Amino acid sequence: MRDLDVQLAALRSLKIPRESRRKTQMVNHLIELRGQQEKKLRKAVDEDAVREIRKRLKRASKNFNPKASQDPLAVASGMLEGIGRGDAPVTEALLHKYRILSKRARYAAEFAEQSKEVVQFIAGIKRLQDALGDWHDWLILTQTASEHLGEVRESSLVAELHNVTGAKFRHAVAVLSQMRGARAAGKPTAAAHVPAHAETPKNRPATSAA
Repeated sequence: MRDLDVQLAALRSLKIPRESRRKTQMVNHLIELRGQQEKKLRKAVDEDAVREIRKRLKRASKNFNPKASQDPLAVASGMLEGIGRGDAPVTEALLHKYRILSKRARYAAEFAEQSKEVVQFIAGIKRLQDALGDWHDWLILTQTASEHLGEVRESSLVAELHNVTGAKFRHAVAVLSQMRGARAAGKPTAAAHVPAHAETPKNRPATSAA
């Protein structure tokens, strides 16, 4: 449901007076999808499921030995080992991979004892995670709109969504490339700020140009 909430907010923020009717249609469609997901969630999370989750958590806590565990920061850094390797073009598939890896790496790093290095690492990962997550949210919204309203030639709203998604893609690539460069040079993971440009190209609907 979180994804649909983000998509609804993104769609509502999009200023496109030419297709206000289709925009309203898409908003209503997303609200309907959210309602369906909410019903499924309520059905799945019943008392038996909650009871089973609690049992598993208790078993896991008994078997957990913090002294035998690896350093959380080292684990998190190891998850991102491949970021600094290779000069292959950044594709959507690669962004998807690092979107998942950055999320896991951040969770692992947050278990480490607070230090300047840990704070810097988490800050860099968060910038990457935010850029990749933002791109992915717009990508899913664009795909949903294409399925519901038709492709670019059939809807200027869909065309505009492709344009925004393309801009988000290029920003995510810039953040990832900067982190790759920092890791390849042996510098801390925290990447410098890469501004996300508000303007979007009007004549290019592509979403995967590196």
